[in-house]
Amino acid sequence: MTFRLAVILALITLACYGPALQADFVAGDRQFILKNELAGDPGTALHSFIADYWSTLGGESFVYYRPLTVLTHCLDTNLWGRSPAGHHATNVVFHLLVSLLVFALFLRLLPGRSVVCFAGALLFALHPIHTHSVVYVMGRTDVLAALFCLPCLLMLCRQHCTDTQRALAALCYLAALLCKEIAVTMPLLYGLYCLAAAPRPSRAQFLRTAVFLGAGLAAYLALRIAAIGLGGSPETTITCALWQRSLLVFMTLGFYCAKLLLPLNLCYYSNLVVPHAGMGAFDIVLIAAGAVCAALMLVFVRRGMAGMALAWIGITLLPVLNIIPLPVLAKENYLYLPSVGFCLLAAMALDFLRRRLSTTVAAAVCAAIALLYGMQLYLRTLDYRDPAAYLLSAVRAMRAVPPDELDTTPYFEGAKNWFTACRNLGYLFEERGEPERAEYWFLRALGYTARYFDPAYAAECRQALGELYVKQKRLAEARAQLEAALPGAAQPQKVYNLLGVCAAMRGDPASAEAFFMKALEIDPGFEPAGANLARLRR
Repeated sequence: MTFRLAVILALITLACYGPALQADFVAGDRQFILKNELAGDPGTALHSFIADYWSTLGGESFVYYRPLTVLTHCLDTNLWGRSPAGHHATNVVFHLLVSLLVFALFLRLLPGRSVVCFAGALLFALHPIHTHSVVYVMGRTDVLAALFCLPCLLMLCRQHCTDTQRALAALCYLAALLCKEIAVTMPLLYGLYCLAAAPRPSRAQFLRTAVFLGAGLAAYLALRIAAIGLGGSPETTITCALWQRSLLVFMTLGFYCAKLLLPLNLCYYSNLVVPHAGMGAFDIVLIAAGAVCAALMLVFVRRGMAGMALAWIGITLLPVLNIIPLPVLAKENYLYLPSVGFCLLAAMALDFLRRRLSTTVAAAVCAAIALLYGMQLYLRTLDYRDPAAYLLSAVRAMRAVPPDELDTTPYFEGAKNWFTACRNLGYLFEERGEPERAEYWFLRALGYTARYFDPAYAAECRQALGELYVKQKRLAEARAQLEAALPGAAQPQKVYNLLGVCAAMRGDPASAEAFFMKALEIDPGFEPAGANLARLRR
């Protein structure tokens, strides 16, 4: 019976994620896989265990140490090359394995209720909140972390766990940490199980397991510190009072719980705002929802498996609740591991319906939810069919803020995300040879430039717009954008070079030469300026 249910679960999961094989590389996939010459180099992948990998590719080295994930991308690139279908297939297989492990975990936690466990695992497999983690190739970090966390917990949840099993569990824990930092909550999940289990492990067993898991964590920290340092969140532009930070924690929890319960209007970018006196009703509702969820988790934490399911959500969200404000306030993919607790709670709710009403009613409710999840999953998968569709779907889903209100809001992440999506759409359409659409999105991005943005944001966008105008020979507009870009430009030599090109096209060789010389003063090895200057002097 259990085997047949596992096969059915696998087939449904593969069928629902079939369209993912037609998806393209989007967002970070393009930077870290499609355009990354090192993606398929085994030496580089292995070197990522002892050195910083992400910063060399323009990534966030301050927090990312995920060498095992890097290794999987290397293997994929060698197997499939730059074909996105193979990379997506790997992600789907990983998600399938996690779904089967969730089924096994539920069977361990709810013995004798295989059909109920199947229903919970099916909801996990089809939950639309997982779409980004599964269909976005670089999103596999969360899937891989869960792929190692769950076997770790399964081994530790055995009634008579041996030291050999504890050692294997510690290795799984280490592997999970080497995939993503969210796995650090694994020991807390084991402690949560010890509170809910009947009979509970003895004090000696608990302490022995803690020692093994502590060894796994110590090994990870040693590797991480040797490679990139302990790391942590960089300084951000978010400055807020203690009361704002406290409310932000509840707002973030409310946001995540709402997405688990109602996975609608999904978007990789979040729209959270730092709480402030003038915030709207929507933000107040999120704070209230988060406070209620936190209270329920605390009240029911010792109430058997239902309490464990609730507390699982809270524990696995601890690293991302903005207790220390994060550079990115919220992301949907952070919910991959927490959703295990939600689906366990859903399975228990279906079991309650079965006992209080009838099996038919419970089955009908489960089928209806699975169907709705499957439809939403399919629609969300379509957003990944190409890079532009991905960003356009994000712009449609994000909560818009009138530009004249940007500077009156303390920090609104949605504004930055809107800016980023619009700017990247400009780059994509320029790459596609559609200058009119590129100009439209660059201008929209500049319309969402708040005072708390890093000046380099707008400078980069103005530089791209100026270069676009140069190509179109709209020289006056090009010069205006490039001059406005100079004060915040990360690489001013590029801006001076473009100003030189613009001046040369206007028939002003003296100004052009001065601009090229200025670029070379900043970077003597900047070849475009050197070549343009040589061409001008012929």
